Amino acid sequence: MSFTQAALRHIINSGLEPDTTFTGINHFEEFLENIEAYYNPDMTDDEQILLDEVKVVAEKKAHAVLPDHYRFLD
Repeated sequence: MSFTQAALRHIINSGLEPDTTFTGINHFEEFLENIEAYYNPDMTDDEQILLDEVKVVAEKKAHAVLPDHYRFLD
């Protein structure tokens, strides 16, 4: 399972209009995963679980790693 693919699916399904691109594409296979996520945006239960787990960790670390002007992000 690709974290980037799950994150992209989450963004596509969020109703938000992304104003940036993913910079984590280092291999052609990752590019193909992102294309697949774009054209098949339905998230799997496993992808949602992965993102929920990452969110828990991120919330614990945000105060230590995010500059003050980015702390509004969830």
